[in-house]
Amino acid sequence: ENSNGINPKFEKLSYRVEQFKNDETEVTTMASVFDEYAQEVAEKVSQERMAEQAKEAALKLLKEGISAEVIAKALPLLSVNEIIQLQQNELINA
Repeated sequence: ENSNGINPKFEKLSYRVEQFKNDETEVTTMASVFDEYAQEVAEKVSQERMAEQAKEAALKLLKEGISAEVIAKALPLLSVNEIIQLQQNELINA
């Protein structure tokens, strides 16, 4: 690596990395990309958690004797088939 941070073995890559680190426009671009990625991950985690909570609620309602059809209307994240599958899995694991 020479004094300007460029590795001669990887000249093009090193040059681009230096641009991303030191050029204000490139830094802003990279920050924007990272922000978008972080938002996507956060949304995915949130959706997964909401689905998990819906499944937990569906299982509780099934145990109270409420039909899969009624539960599906109350919890639109889950289809009737998904609720029936949950019920069957619960019976198998019981």
